[in-house]
Amino acid sequence: MTTVLQRSIAIAIVAAGATLAYAADPGGNVDHQMTGNADTAPGGGGSVDQAAAAAQKAYGEDVKKLFATNCSLCHQANGMRQGDGPKLAGTAKSEDQVIEQIKHGKTPMPGFEGKLSEQQIKALARYIKSLPAS
Repeated sequence: MTTVLQRSIAIAIVAAGATLAYAADPGGNVDHQMTGNADTAPGGGGSVDQAAAAAQKAYGEDVKKLFATNCSLCHQANGMRQGDGPKLAGTAKSEDQVIEQIKHGKTPMPGFEGKLSEQQIKALARYIKSLPAS
């Protein structure tokens, strides 16, 4: 199997697990990361919840669930820590550039155009841009 195919299968498995975990306990742990209201960014500064609230207010999407399901495998701690993918907090990319990267991906990141709605992609981009840089 190719590395891309293996990675896609792993992402699908983790996404399914995160979705089930969220459905079982929407305010609790997803991928060993607190997703309830007590979830704050490491090192002070701002809060992951504040970033999620900004995206939800703008787009009406549960961005923490979207992120947990689609992004947390590679972008750890709700985007605040590097995993297999880079830390997203404090990105120098514009919101439009983040939208394009989510849509089209960048090796090894898959593109999500056609998998997520335009509104969901914009909500994720707003969330990422709202994450505190610390």
